[in-house]
Amino acid sequence: MKVASDASACSSLTGVDELTYLAGFFDGEGSIMLGRRYHTPKHDLRLSVTQLDPEPLKLFSRRWGGSIGKVTKKGSRTVWRWYASAGIAEKALCDLAPYLVVKRHAAEAALRFRRCTPRGVSTARYVEAEAAFRSVLDAAGDYRIKAT
Repeated sequence: MKVASDASACSSLTGVDELTYLAGFFDGEGSIMLGRRYHTPKHDLRLSVTQLDPEPLKLFSRRWGGSIGKVTKKGSRTVWRWYASAGIAEKALCDLAPYLVVKRHAAEAALRFRRCTPRGVSTARYVEAEAAFRSVLDAAGDYRIKAT
């Protein structure tokens, strides 16, 4: 019996099947972060998913946009990363949240943060906003603060 490759299995997913697959994938491999916007003093919601095979990440990109990039670190394997920020990240989390298990609480907290600060938050208010974001998460601390 021939087993389909990940690429062909991924391309055959549609609708709710695709969304539940992406939610499970995000639960295991994804990150929810607050990060600094490039070239501005503002911070905003960011999502990323890292994987050795770029094919599953193309589903994230096709569904919501964002970017896929190759990440190479000296002495480590090359990996691929899908990342999204601001409105794209918010839309992805809105769609994924009902299907998340591990990261549901963090997703809900991130969505509350984004709705309270739709254009990001200035560096001056970032510490306060990050503390509020952190305070609604459980002790597992399912979040990351990206260094600025």
